[in-house]
Amino acid sequence: MIAQNTLRQLTLHNFTLTQLREWRSESKRRYPDFELVLLVRQSPQWAGELEYTCHFRPLPGAPQVLETCDFPWKPFWDSLTFFYHEGADYSTEIELIWQCYPSQSSFVIPNTQMESWQLQLGDDEKDDLTVAELLNSYFAVPKGATKGAILTCYQ
Repeated sequence: MIAQNTLRQLTLHNFTLTQLREWRSESKRRYPDFELVLLVRQSPQWAGELEYTCHFRPLPGAPQVLETCDFPWKPFWDSLTFFYHEGADYSTEIELIWQCYPSQSSFVIPNTQMESWQLQLGDDEKDDLTVAELLNSYFAVPKGATKGAILTCYQ
């Protein structure tokens, strides 16, 4: 298991806060019942190689995902070099997902809810932060600080 600080640092090193905010905002608009997870880590198999996961974690009450589609709602780690798509109609993996699934209605079963077991995080994903959690953790109030204290930036 990789420490949360390492995942946070590698992710913030590879993507800007502006990118993360924009991707999170657009993802939330398109998929209101799912939360974007975008993380970078050192590959456990290949020394010096970075990997990423880009998926959309279902929130409680989220509709079930069609079994016949490959919408990424569970983590899948791949080489970071595959995140960018030069010369295509899309420049990143997120834009490709948006192109394939322009809205939540393009991959869910209407009037259903995911089962509780589908919402449970596996041991390997319990420490994975959503982009919203990552952004919220970027600025933290120091312990014991009073009202008006300066925020601490973790990098």
